[in-house]
Amino acid sequence: MRYACPLCKGNRTRRHDFRMFREIDLRGVHSKAYQRWYCLDCRKAFIPGLQERQTTSPYSAVIREKATILYVDTGGSYRAVTRELRRLGLSHVQSYQVWSWVQDLGRKCADPFEISQCLKPKWSGWLEVDGDRIRVGDEELSILAAIDVKTRDVPFAMLGKEDLYHWTQFFERLKALHYPMRGLTSDGDSAISAGAQANFPGLVHQRCHAHFIRNVEDLMEPRYAHFPHLPTEYQRFQKALHQFLDAPEWRIAKEYLKFLMFYPSFQRPLFAPARDLVIKSLPQIITAFFHKEMPRTSNLIENLMSFLDRRITPMDRFHSRESAWAMIKLLVLYYRFHKFTSPSKKYFYIKSRSPLQLAGVNTIGLRWLSVGLNPVKNNNQSR
Repeated sequence: MRYACPLCKGNRTRRHDFRMFREIDLRGVHSKAYQRWYCLDCRKAFIPGLQERQTTSPYSAVIREKATILYVDTGGSYRAVTRELRRLGLSHVQSYQVWSWVQDLGRKCADPFEISQCLKPKWSGWLEVDGDRIRVGDEELSILAAIDVKTRDVPFAMLGKEDLYHWTQFFERLKALHYPMRGLTSDGDSAISAGAQANFPGLVHQRCHAHFIRNVEDLMEPRYAHFPHLPTEYQRFQKALHQFLDAPEWRIAKEYLKFLMFYPSFQRPLFAPARDLVIKSLPQIITAFFHKEMPRTSNLIENLMSFLDRRITPMDRFHSRESAWAMIKLLVLYYRFHKFTSPSKKYFYIKSRSPLQLAGVNTIGLRWLSVGLNPVKNNNQSR
């Protein structure tokens, strides 16, 4: 068989020489060779495309993927991954090599939008969104993410700032995924609600009760520091607020709301800011009473952010958006394939199932990193 020259497209070629290289995998060191050809027209040596090496590193793709999986799966440091690889017989691997492998595969990995397009999960439409700040170089950015309440899947995530522009972009991408939006729960950030309404008009929005309680307490505590003779009334107000927000139905919640608004002690000027905040936020904090499937808190998205924070180690000093986004893509993809091991009794049905499985995706035989590196191919296998 004669190969055409890739430079001049000429057919006057002949075999030239062999180039030797070493390849290291989990079985040891192997010597390999590839054939070079020579073009008689342009007098250049070339390597046929199918035989060309993909990297100059002697470590095989299996080793690089193994290191990346170890790093993301265990949540350990690069040094811990290096020690584990040395235990497997790779005595010359250094921690900076592991870092470069993780970054390289992270850049090649498909982002959450592409994964959702290929795997086509079936979501419930009840969504929680939030942002988590990370340091990237000299600027402060945030991981903007959404989690589907019923499936615990992450339809979309992006790197940006928690402002109206980026939240509008965020919900535009969700709309492009044809996400069946039914309701939204957030921490009450006006940029989130405005960005969501711009893309999903008429959307029902629930403000997280846990965040709202903290907002009320931030208004109350500085004032009570100067009036230590009223701790009982302060505790009574807190209890009434909790009972109002935790009421099983709106009929009962209305009774606690009346108590908050008309109890004589709560008419004092000290309570005015807290009472005004309750009245102003009332349309957003009572939505879940009329939609039983809507969560009252953003606990699920907070748990996702904690999951990501535990795996972004201090060694991940992101000097650019590209390096930060590479790591986030890997972590979000791993989470979507990660099986829940110890859910609470109420959610025991999700045990030993991953978010993508709960969303109706057949993940049998699929490795999460392989799906990220070649989502189209693995999408065909999952059907």
